[in-house]
Amino acid sequence: MDSTKEVISRLRKKSIVRSNHTWLITGDVESFYTNVRVEETIDQLRILLSDVKVSNGIPQNRIPDLLQAVMFCNCFGFGGNFYKQHNGIAMGTSCAPAFANVNLALKEQFVESIMRAQSSDIEDGLIFYVRYIDDCFLIFRGTEAACQSCLNDISLKLKPFKIGWEIHSCVQPTPFLDVEFFFEQGFGPVGIQSRVFRKRMNRHQYIPWSSAHPKSVKKAFIKAEMTRYMVICSTRELFEEKVREFMLALGRRGYPSDILHVWKKQVRYEDRLHTLSKNKGVDARGLPLMLPSSYDEVWNFIDTKSISNAMKSEWSKLGPIPPSLSVPLIKSLRKTESLFDRFSMWNKAVLLSEPGRALVLR
Repeated sequence: MDSTKEVISRLRKKSIVRSNHTWLITGDVESFYTNVRVEETIDQLRILLSDVKVSNGIPQNRIPDLLQAVMFCNCFGFGGNFYKQHNGIAMGTSCAPAFANVNLALKEQFVESIMRAQSSDIEDGLIFYVRYIDDCFLIFRGTEAACQSCLNDISLKLKPFKIGWEIHSCVQPTPFLDVEFFFEQGFGPVGIQSRVFRKRMNRHQYIPWSSAHPKSVKKAFIKAEMTRYMVICSTRELFEEKVREFMLALGRRGYPSDILHVWKKQVRYEDRLHTLSKNKGVDARGLPLMLPSSYDEVWNFIDTKSISNAMKSEWSKLGPIPPSLSVPLIKSLRKTESLFDRFSMWNKAVLLSEPGRALVLR
């Protein structure tokens, strides 16, 4: 949801109103990873990191060397064979998304120079540009020919990346990520609106009430989903309409109406502005410590903070606790192993040892 929240927060600051020459544009970066220029990106990172003095574990000037080792030994497995990636980077590499983003972001720097000033709402030109991985969203004001010319200029500057553009007029709802942007019809200046976008094949297959998941997990995903609706929907009416649809879908999955009624009250549309303005900061000390386990009611009676304090009390006897161990301790719970999981593992073992045979659970 963070990417969606960022887009909506930025749009709120632009105060974009509808006109006959306002175009909503989406773009898809084709074959993103295979078009990444590895050497070019590493050289640019060397320049960018050369003046960085702050170090948290790994010296900043060694990061390009580590990336070079990873990207030039970029291998992946398929069908029992291993292959080396010659063009661009392999999708399975952990740092591939960030590396590809850096490569394209450095090429996108020119976009800011062609955009009009934030306060110049009446002028024509490119007034909004955002990209999330390989999906782009732009807003242009002017003639359709001028819009197409601007897109051609952007495509030229972003080579070798190729972007497939779709231009929508201001009367057409335009989906981007999980949001649908649109302008309401009416007289006078009408700002850009947003609502939740749902694909046609979405059948609301949420966790059923009969699932063995703890009630806390069910409550958490319901609150998270309603919070997403609250952030995306630009009006209370749109939010309430989406929540009603959500509650009906959960009812069909067996959720008791009295419990849904209580949980529904815990997400209020009045908190939208506060949620949009709230920044999700990252602890400078690093990521939290993970306590891996599986779902079990016993965790309802265990205070992880007490465990963390006891651990740190013992560690401190040996000297100062490093920042990487001073972070909070949180639970990371996976589902409990079932009979079906066991049969799946047995099937895998049998198929590997005797192809053609498998156990069937009826």
